[in-house]
Amino acid sequence: MEYPSLSALTPKQRDAVRAIYEEAFPAWQREPFDALVQGAADPSRLQLAMLDAGEVVAFATSVRLQAVPWWFLEYFAVINQRRNEGLGGLLWDAVVERVSDDRGPQIVMEVGRPEEAPLGSAERAIRERRVEFYRRRGARPLNVPAYRVPRFSDDGTEAFLLLAVPPPANPTPSGGALKSLVRSLYVEGYGLPADDPLLRSALASLKAATGEC
Repeated sequence: MEYPSLSALTPKQRDAVRAIYEEAFPAWQREPFDALVQGAADPSRLQLAMLDAGEVVAFATSVRLQAVPWWFLEYFAVINQRRNEGLGGLLWDAVVERVSDDRGPQIVMEVGRPEEAPLGSAERAIRERRVEFYRRRGARPLNVPAYRVPRFSDDGTEAFLLLAVPPPANPTPSGGALKSLVRSLYVEGYGLPADDPLLRSALASLKAATGEC
């Protein structure tokens, strides 16, 4: 397998990434693809394609948050025809290798809350598999009950479960560290102001859930 940056791909390969992107993520969750590719030149971003014999089979994008020492995994997807072949695990290992420092990886990601999809539905099964995929790779849930983010396609919002992979020697963030991480996700990850209602609601729910000031 090869793992070039999106910026190093041929036009045909970029079109293949776009097809995976549009199939794997609903319109409300997708930022403009051209902006995503252009961001590959930013040193604070990691944008990898996964090539098998020159063919794009998966991709991942992540951004290094500046206010806290975490990488935010924005998009991670395998081409539909090649799922359940272990490619996701290989791509994950490639991402971890590139974002780890001497402490190990510090990666935070959002996944759809399984309990918000109908019991027995295909969507619920997909969400449960995603959570389990990251759990097997060391991810732990973060206690932010009201974590909701803006949709890219309209004025709505969506609820997500926050998962974090902390360095082996460090605990899952809590207290002030968790507040700082959540604040950075909204302000840096989504470009929202520090007093945005979504951020205030998320922080209030964190306080209520943990009893911390």
